[in-house]
Amino acid sequence: MGDWGFKPYETDEAADWYGVTFKDFNFKRVEEAILNFDHTNEHCYEPIRCAAFILQKIGIPYIWYVEDNQPCPVMLIKKAISILEKLISIDNEEWTYLDMWGHELPNETGIVETVRKQIEELEERLKDWKKQ
Repeated sequence: MGDWGFKPYETDEAADWYGVTFKDFNFKRVEEAILNFDHTNEHCYEPIRCAAFILQKIGIPYIWYVEDNQPCPVMLIKKAISILEKLISIDNEEWTYLDMWGHELPNETGIVETVRKQIEELEERLKDWKKQ
């Protein structure tokens, strides 16, 4: 068994298993939620967070199934981070995401903290790809 770490994707067998498992996964939905994000359409807000969550969990080398016709996972992760940062920016009056949460203040726990945690995990995914 070829291994390079203790995480559940850091062996040759695990990488092969993920490759087979996610070969038929609809990565297109993740890609579309990120690439087609429109801050003026409030119906795009939760799908971007869902797509970001998928990237957080499986946007890892040896798990993410990369085909020639797919966008680079690193590009998707970077774009997702950029969008999430703008979602919770109090200086961004064009985006209404925080308004949807009503009483929530940016320095309180709640939605802002949850999105910040998503951003932190995505930044970890970027580090994973840099190790490649």
